[in-house]
Amino acid sequence: MTVFDALLAALQKAAEYNQNDTVPAAAVLWTDERREWERLVPRLRTMLPHFLIFGAYDKATRTGPAIWLRCVLAGKIPDISWATGSVPIIYLPGVSRATLRATEECPNELKPLAELQYRGVFWSQVNGKDWTVTAFLQTNHGGLQLKIAKDQATVTAIRRSIEKLVDVSVADLQAKAATGELNSTFFQLLISDDPVDDLLTWLSAPEGTREHWASDRWETMCSDCLKTYGFDATRDGPLVGAEKLGLQEKTPWKAAWKRFALAPSRYPGLIEQLRRAKPQGAAMSLFESLRVESWPQDNEADETILRQALLKLASQPDGEARKTLLDLEKNHRQRRDWVWAKLNLTPRASAIQH
Repeated sequence: MTVFDALLAALQKAAEYNQNDTVPAAAVLWTDERREWERLVPRLRTMLPHFLIFGAYDKATRTGPAIWLRCVLAGKIPDISWATGSVPIIYLPGVSRATLRATEECPNELKPLAELQYRGVFWSQVNGKDWTVTAFLQTNHGGLQLKIAKDQATVTAIRRSIEKLVDVSVADLQAKAATGELNSTFFQLLISDDPVDDLLTWLSAPEGTREHWASDRWETMCSDCLKTYGFDATRDGPLVGAEKLGLQEKTPWKAAWKRFALAPSRYPGLIEQLRRAKPQGAAMSLFESLRVESWPQDNEADETILRQALLKLASQPDGEARKTLLDLEKNHRQRRDWVWAKLNLTPRASAIQH
């Protein structure tokens, strides 16, 4: 059973009743003030013909205002029906149970639904609060009874990962939680199992990557940048990120550079980004003698210097030429270990070893 299966079962359970004592509920009211479940609406709509949504009218998605929903419940809307015995579920994004229960103060657009709280049932926690995703995962009464870390980062990661989370086996989650609390890192990995690759991919092609990714993946990468790299991807932008990658001042950035160096051809756009991001003047002086590998123009300058030195060998006596070659090898051999060598951008440094 997946988390999605458990969610469907919980909704079904809310509609259960004693046939010897009561009549079926007119509807299951699912209030979701924080809109935490909203990303699942398209999937729920596909799975449940009796799933209705409060909102702007759209018959194709079974969405409409309160009056229209009442008409649907009354069977007055053609082409909208469900199996006999199914209790309709009305999802109310942005609406809390407390708002609907306060009949006198209830907003006018909701008042036609307020009466359903007496003929229907709420899908809510035992304490009467709306079900949040986190509460559903950890609550003992009606939830999955998982151990969840109690910090805001975890709550945020859960909301972002919901579309992936619902496909995870409940048994797998229980086994993982048995060894310790499920925290933000666990839920972020559901969205992307390789955060370093996501960072490098975005730095390599910022616009295309942002357009291609789903919002949860982008939000997760931004969150990881703040937490791990001390870098605000949204505010600072890719050029600042490329500069930090090149400077490698902190351990996480060093690790990201090592990943880039392992397969630089995977991130072709980073070459130009690093070229543009190289600090100038005083900002560079502290690092220029230590990390010239990071900047492609430095490698290109060294290749030019080496070319000029090799051309001069023809005019030197043999003994002097041999000494020059040894000196050139000593000065340039380190570049054969640089990322640029893997991209075939150090042809002369690679040649002089012979």
